[in-house]
Amino acid sequence: MYSMKALKKRMLIGSAIFFIIMAIFCSVFFLRSPALVVSDAPFIALYGTWRTRWQQILASVALFRPVKPVIVADGVGADVLVFAVEQASSRPYCVLFPHRYREAALRYHEEFPQIPVALIKGRAAEAYFPDSNEGPGLFEFETDRETDLYRAGVCAGIISNAGEDALQPEENRPLQSIIVVFTDSQMPMNERELIARGVQEQNPQQEVVFLNSISMMPEAEDVSCVIIEGSGLGYLEKNLKIPVILFTWLDPSLTAREVFAIFDDSPWALAVPAVKMVVKEQIEGKISSKLLFFSARIADNGVFRQLKNSADKSL
Repeated sequence: MYSMKALKKRMLIGSAIFFIIMAIFCSVFFLRSPALVVSDAPFIALYGTWRTRWQQILASVALFRPVKPVIVADGVGADVLVFAVEQASSRPYCVLFPHRYREAALRYHEEFPQIPVALIKGRAAEAYFPDSNEGPGLFEFETDRETDLYRAGVCAGIISNAGEDALQPEENRPLQSIIVVFTDSQMPMNERELIARGVQEQNPQQEVVFLNSISMMPEAEDVSCVIIEGSGLGYLEKNLKIPVILFTWLDPSLTAREVFAIFDDSPWALAVPAVKMVVKEQIEGKISSKLLFFSARIADNGVFRQLKNSADKSL
């Protein structure tokens, strides 16, 4: 049996080894060039300051390199934005720009062609980087809209099957028959079919109705779930006790209790897979939104587990 003195010695040696390993780990981590994520004050207000900080920490751990935000004022010019990025790091690993700052992204690439620049296009379908002579080091990633719409349909089908008596027992209402999708009028038929496909995988008899105006909303007692993908944000002001699936960057803490799932395709949500695609030199590609669920808003744990499992669904 070890004496107390020997035990203390072993503990001291163990602690010293631990701190040496941590010191090496931290040294390597902070010596690595950072990935930069460009943002602005209005986005931070929408997304949430602490949420941004938490996403920064998660991204840094996942990539094992510092991930730093570059926050600028709304409407800042391309030259000023390029200067802000340069001040954040003289030799970043890569820089992620939201699509609204594409001019600054191109300007930065012209000045620093050796640094990879990625444009996070979100759900925008247009190509912003020319195909021709911009040179290597330019990347563009957009939201995998098709997969997101399909997954939204799956989630809506799960919620609809559960019935409001399972999700909100205090309402004690029976299973309803309609899933309403608020979307822009230009949503093509193939995208509508993806939502319907996801719903019908859960319930082949479930009816899906696509609307672009709140005035067309059916009676609340006929609706089991609402998907808000485009138009229809004003629906939330009605405070109807119907589960909602929302496509938004909004801080979940600011959303109504009826919002059970959020599809987040913000630059922070896509940052980790975007940087990994840069590492693989994948010039362009699609990335699915980060799917968030809120257990405190869903009474049935079985339904919550089904929704969590649906996050891994793919076409």
